Amino acid sequence: MAAALDGTLQVGRSAPGRGAWLCSSACFDLATRRKVFDRALRRPVSNPELEALRATLFDST
Repeated sequence: MAAALDGTLQVGRSAPGRGAWLCSSACFDLATRRKVFDRALRRPVSNPELEALRATLFDST
């Protein structure tokens, strides 16, 4: 996952911008509680952005 230059969150290894790696949904939950995404991406990440990211990464429907 990366914060692109336009500020949007993108998923992918080759996405340009600041990035953060996740290992599982449990890691995602812990990172969300600790506000790790804000620090890693050097910008605030809103709850709607986090929910959309969770759906993209972990919902397989």
